[in-house]
Formats: sequence, C-alpha cells, structure tokens
Amino acid sequence: MDIDLIADNLIKIRKKHKLKRSDLGKLINYAQSSVWNYENKVCEPKLCYIYRISKQFNISIDDILNKKL
Repeated sequence: MDIDLIADNLIKIRKKHKLKRSDLGKLINYAQSSVWNYENKVCEPKLCYIYRISKQFNISIDDILNKKL
C-alpha cells in the first residue's frame, strides 16, 4: 500500500464532507487519534478502516488505495 496516497485520500474525503477527525472517527467507530495517525502517516490503516470509509461514503476500496482523489 502507498501510505502517502492513502493518507492524502483520507484527508480529501474527510474535508470534502466537512468533517473533523473526531466526527469521522465517530462515523466509523474509530478513535480520533487513529484517524490522526492514518492521515499523518504514522501507521497504515487496517483494511477494516478502509472498508468502513468506503461504505460510509459510497466509494470503492480501490479508490482509496490506488487512485488520487
């Protein structure tokens, strides 16, 4: 996985929907600190996180992992 691309895409998705990290965390049942870690490339997100994001915003997992949004 390209951690830079994923982090950029997660930030774009969150900002597009005008969400704070805490808001996104609540939507997908994750801590705000986890969202921060993923967006700041501290660690790679687990697939379950990517899956929850894709379902919440009706986008494909492939879009998050492999395409610049």
